[in-house]
Amino acid sequence: MFPRPPTDVALLVAAAIGVVVLERWGGSAHPLDPVARTGFALLVTVGLLGICWGVGQRFGPRGGLRVAVVTWAVFTTTEAAHLVGGSPWAFGLLAVPICACTIWWPRGTVLSIPLCALGVSLLRPVADRPPDAVTDPKLLVITVDTIRADTDLWEAAGIAANPDWWTHRAIAPAPWTPPSMVSLWVGTDVVEHGGGIELGDRVTMPRGGLDSGWPAHWSRAGFTTEAVVSNAHLRAEVGFEDGFTAFWHSDEAREGHLVLHTWDASWKRWSGTDTHRGRTRDEQLTDLGVARLAAGAEVVWVHLLEPHEYARRAVDAHPEAKRAAYARAVVDTGQRIAQLVSAAGDATIVVVGDHGESLGENQRWGHGRYPVAEVLEVPLAIRHAGTVQEPPSAMPALPSLGRWLAHLATESQAPYRAETVPRIAGVRGAPEQQYEWSPGLRIAVPTSEPVVAGPLGHRPNEAIRDALEALGYFAGSAE
Repeated sequence: MFPRPPTDVALLVAAAIGVVVLERWGGSAHPLDPVARTGFALLVTVGLLGICWGVGQRFGPRGGLRVAVVTWAVFTTTEAAHLVGGSPWAFGLLAVPICACTIWWPRGTVLSIPLCALGVSLLRPVADRPPDAVTDPKLLVITVDTIRADTDLWEAAGIAANPDWWTHRAIAPAPWTPPSMVSLWVGTDVVEHGGGIELGDRVTMPRGGLDSGWPAHWSRAGFTTEAVVSNAHLRAEVGFEDGFTAFWHSDEAREGHLVLHTWDASWKRWSGTDTHRGRTRDEQLTDLGVARLAAGAEVVWVHLLEPHEYARRAVDAHPEAKRAAYARAVVDTGQRIAQLVSAAGDATIVVVGDHGESLGENQRWGHGRYPVAEVLEVPLAIRHAGTVQEPPSAMPALPSLGRWLAHLATESQAPYRAETVPRIAGVRGAPEQQYEWSPGLRIAVPTSEPVVAGPLGHRPNEAIRDALEALGYFAGSAE
């Protein structure tokens, strides 16, 4: 005979309420955390504990409480391990005392349910905000992921045909994010800085890191520099934090309630479809960028990812559905850019893509593997108080833009003198060719110098290593 099961249910409901209350107001928060869904979190937490209670009822008196407490203890300790990068098995040992106590005191251990949730919240690193500056913004750099040069981005952003803006097409030095963005940062071609090529399942880093990048120049000149970033390839661990006073990445944000965070992350891994976090990411990036500009941040970099996500937004896999989703993403991104531009005041503003995208041309989709025009041509717009010199015909290259951004740190009125024809490299899974951009053909063509530029084993042979080093690639990380 089970003793007063309604009392046990009431205890679990109270524990669920305690969980959502402590998660909502306890622990640290990240500026890019999605808006908390407290009501939904309460419903899901009650449901989860209720299922555990129902299953446990089959194991005798107080079996429901014991199963609920043990399940929650194991769940939270595992999530704590994921949060701090520790071993789930080692963290799981923390659940042993709780599980043991349920044998003698099942009702009392219900208190551990909200306390475990609070413990996970407290493990989050504190995201410090720098003090507000007292000057006006000086520079705003907006990089847009997966944006083609032939889109209506400038119309959506409200800067098309605006005499204050100089717009042009530019050439990305690589067809995907890591090598292209490193080139923009340090101002040299991929074959010179050596970063962004795939070696096995890893991506090489430039020799000397990114401390020579344009943000470091502004930081050393005494300016406050802040980054509001998305894209897993642009994390602080990779080096993109170098030179920034504050660095906020969307990957560090998480749903404030544990069960919803776990559900969203698991669903994304299993299905690859959009999540609550994904649908609000660029909106929150923009809001934070606007807030930092309003607070007086002098140099702000914002990276927007929405065009990259068009395939997830498409209602089906039909090519026209994908193209329509991409067009909607471009419009949304343009509106975000307009918000940031409005908040930047009289600052110099640069908006540029990191690479483009194939949308079915010659049966090609995506980016990274094909050094072709629609992937390598990106939009570029500059609003600058000084003279911005437009080249008469050829398209500027992103590395020259990176050098100009670094030069602006000390020469605020420096004109932009675009350089063209970068050496295209860093192709994912490329054949054994080095690619060089041909402005006349508007297509990447192989040169006469063969090189393995694709995925390699963890221990590439000496011939491959020599070829990479001859091009300036750093092959050491493959060992």
